[in-house]
Amino acid sequence: MPTFNPSAATPLLLLMGVVASVATHQLFLWFGRRREPLHPWVVTWCAASTLVLVGHYLQTVAQTPDEAGFGAHLAWISSISLITVMIGLSHALARRALPGPLLVGLVGANLFLLALAAFGEGVITRTVYLRSDGMGSRYWALEPGPLMTALVPCCLAVFAYCVLTVWRSPVLAIGERRAVLAGLVVYLVFATNDVLHATRVIQSVRLFDYAFVAVAVGLHYLLVARFNRVSADLEGAVADQTRTLEARDETLAALLRAERAVMTEVVFAWPGMGRLTFNAILQHDYPVVMAVFIVIGTAVVLTNLIIDLTYGVLDPRIRHA
Repeated sequence: MPTFNPSAATPLLLLMGVVASVATHQLFLWFGRRREPLHPWVVTWCAASTLVLVGHYLQTVAQTPDEAGFGAHLAWISSISLITVMIGLSHALARRALPGPLLVGLVGANLFLLALAAFGEGVITRTVYLRSDGMGSRYWALEPGPLMTALVPCCLAVFAYCVLTVWRSPVLAIGERRAVLAGLVVYLVFATNDVLHATRVIQSVRLFDYAFVAVAVGLHYLLVARFNRVSADLEGAVADQTRTLEARDETLAALLRAERAVMTEVVFAWPGMGRLTFNAILQHDYPVVMAVFIVIGTAVVLTNLIIDLTYGVLDPRIRHA
């Protein structure tokens, strides 16, 4: 009979901590961004993954076959429930609403599989046996049912649907699409490995636990990167609008100064440059407008030059600097 093995249980505890931290952060982000449909799906994925890890943890540290059977049942039921979550995640990533009939049929099929795993012996039986993996580790496991092998084509069908949904999405960037597709491929390989290992078709190592955590961390990184990109775009847009408003303020201030000059010249009947500029603008007399701006610019430059020379006369420290 296997005994408690801390070295085998420690990685599962670490994986549970990672998934719990991702779920907590996603909940925090969801409270501030209720319009993002991906956050609740990521939280649901993390919750189901945590149940899978808890089941495998109980299965690893079990001292009796009954304890191991309970953990194995919990792990398998939680794993099967992720079928609906995967399709929901793919639609949330593609930002496409999940059709009602598809959702009803998907939930119905998923509930049927869950009922078989929980109450029947089609997927997993009640018989517990001592299993060893490719690394020599030994643990209690449940005998596979006759429908266990059918989960492989089921995983392939779900994988194909998720790939098509993500691939056809026009809103995903190229880098995001490639990252999601690579994650789906890794997830499919690990899922197939675990199913074939559970059915004793191959002698391998359980890798599905790491796939759950890898998907959760990848989705978390994707959402945080998207949030940072949106924030950077907003900052750039705000900076552009600020520069535009500042330019408009300067233009309005110049118009107000010109208006005051024109009013002064009109009230006192002074033939000044303000009135000349105003009339030239109304008459589209561009040579006069250009001449006025050249005169004004020259006056500004000469004024600054005179002020600089006056500083040198008034303050000897500037003259000798």
